[in-house]
Amino acid sequence: MRATGETAALLAQDDKVFLSYHWYNHDKTVYQWDYPRFHPFAMQEGCFHAVMPVEIPSRPGVYYFQADIVQEQVRWFCGTGLLSSEYREVAVE
Repeated sequence: MRATGETAALLAQDDKVFLSYHWYNHDKTVYQWDYPRFHPFAMQEGCFHAVMPVEIPSRPGVYYFQADIVQEQVRWFCGTGLLSSEYREVAVE
């Protein structure tokens, strides 16, 4: 995930902006959207580093993981064009 410009500034300055994530089913429909929030550990020149504990889906199968940023009560950043976050395929056994 890469945050730049407005998104990076919000992560650095707004205490209501957090890292989180989503899980999608194999067909890219939402498995579960809302997960715990985490603050980034360090911000330097628009880049952040974080370690997030991730809850794995409970049923075996192929899923897609997507990291995201949320500004509480305002918006999730994936899909806004302000955040580059790829889907990561994960096989759960």
